[in-house]
Amino acid sequence: MDKHLLGFSLTASNFQAANAFFIMLFAPLFSIMWVWLAKRHLDPPAPVKFAIGLLLLGAGFLVLNLGKGRPSRASFRPSS
Repeated sequence: MDKHLLGFSLTASNFQAANAFFIMLFAPLFSIMWVWLAKRHLDPPAPVKFAIGLLLLGAGFLVLNLGKGRPSRASFRPSS
């Protein structure tokens, strides 16, 4: 599988660090959104927040499924 992006070679640890990056990116945005909604009395109840979290979790697994790729013919080796 080709693990190159914009001319950079990516390792497994690079992919593992993406999780922390997205947590750091989206956590402040969601906390700001919850405060903004609470000020307008539009804050959803906790079960709705859990449901949103589960939907985002499912979307993350869909993205992982897309990222698995298909092996190319060059990656197969004869078994002789």
